[in-house]
Amino acid sequence: MKISIITPTYNDAVSIRETYRSIVGQTYREWEWIVINDGSTDNTREIIEKIQEEQKDKNKIIYREQANADQLNAIIHAIDYITGEYVFILHSDDLLPDKNFFENAVTYMTDHPECDGLYGNLIVIDEKGLTTGIQKVKRYSQSKTIPPLQLLWLGRNLYSDVAFHRKNSFVNKVRKTYLEWNMPMWLDFQKEQVNMLGFEKWDKPVLRYRVHAGNYINNNLGKLNVLNGELRTAINLMNYYSIPVYKIQYYLFRILNKIKIPYRVFYKEKKTDDRADTIRFIVEKRLSSVEENIYYKSIYNFYKRQSKRSILIDNIPAEVPVYWGKDVRKFNKDLLNHTLHKFYLNFMNEMNNGFDKIIVTSEQDYDKIKVIINFMCINNVKVEMKG
Repeated sequence: MKISIITPTYNDAVSIRETYRSIVGQTYREWEWIVINDGSTDNTREIIEKIQEEQKDKNKIIYREQANADQLNAIIHAIDYITGEYVFILHSDDLLPDKNFFENAVTYMTDHPECDGLYGNLIVIDEKGLTTGIQKVKRYSQSKTIPPLQLLWLGRNLYSDVAFHRKNSFVNKVRKTYLEWNMPMWLDFQKEQVNMLGFEKWDKPVLRYRVHAGNYINNNLGKLNVLNGELRTAINLMNYYSIPVYKIQYYLFRILNKIKIPYRVFYKEKKTDDRADTIRFIVEKRLSSVEENIYYKSIYNFYKRQSKRSILIDNIPAEVPVYWGKDVRKFNKDLLNHTLHKFYLNFMNEMNNGFDKIIVTSEQDYDKIKVIINFMCINNVKVEMKG
C-alpha cells in the first residue's frame, strides 16, 4: 500500500531538505513524494534536483512547477500524479512526527477500512525545530450536533487541516470542500443535509508543525484569507441550520470550552432567515469593522437588505477571472492593490443593494456566475437563463 506525500512549496529552500529527511527516515518505504513548486524565487528547484540525484529509485520523487497560485491550487495540481492508496499533505517547512508514523498509520487504516482519515495532535516546533508545545485536536465525533456547533464556532474549523487520508475520500470529497472551496475537509454538504466524513481522532501525533513569523495567519493578508473560508463555511451551514440567540450561545460555548465542559448547541434544522447580524459578528472577530473591507461589507449588506429584485448579467468579459475558494489569496491581493476587475466592483455594488435572482444570457455565463456567487458567499441566489 503506497502513500502519496504531497508537498506544496513556496520559497522554503532552507527547510525542504529537512522535510525530505523526515520522509526518508520512515520505517515504511512504500511512498512517493510529489513536490509542487508554487512559483518559488529561491533555489528550491536546485535543492530538489540534488535530492533526486541522491535518490536511487527515481520514481519516488515527482517534481513539478507552476506559476504562483497558492498552496491549495498546488495541492490540486498534485492530484494528477497520485498513485498511492493513501495521501498525506506535508508542507515544506513541517516534519513528520516520528519514524514510525507511516507504518502505524497504514496499519490503523488497514484495520479500520471504514475510516476515511486520521486526525491527531500536532507537535509545535519553532524555526530551529525545537518543540515548543502540543496543539491538541478535539476528539472527532460524527454527531448530528457537530455541524451546527461548527456554525456557532464562527465557521472556524473545530478539528484540523492535517490528516492522513484514504485516497478515494481525499479525491472525491476533500478535494471539493477543502481544496476547491477552503472549508473544513470533514464537512460533506449534500442537497438536503450536512454529513460528516468518517475521520477518526488518533492517539498519536500526526505532524511536527512549525510556527514562525511567516506563518499564513500571522499577517493581514493571511487573516483575510482565513476569514474568507470561515465565513463561507458559516453561511453554507446557515442554509441548513438556525441557531437562536447566536451571540449568547457563542459566549456560553467559549466559557464552557475553556473549562473543558462540552456544550450542546440549541439549534433548529431550518435555514437561517436573518443572517446579517451573525455575519457582522463573525467578521468583526477578525476585523475591526465589517465596513473596512468592501468584500465583507457587500456580503453583510446583501443579507441585511434581503431585496426581492433581479439583476441582468449579459456577457461576462473573457478577461474576468473566476475565483474559487482556492483563489482567495489572489482575490484579496487584487482587492488590496486596487487591481480587482471592475466586474467584481460592480457586482459588489449590486450586492450592497441586494437581489434574489440573477439572469444570464448564455450557458457560459451561467456556469461562471454559479462559481462567482459561491465565492461571494451568496449561493442561495437563483440563477436563470434569459428566455
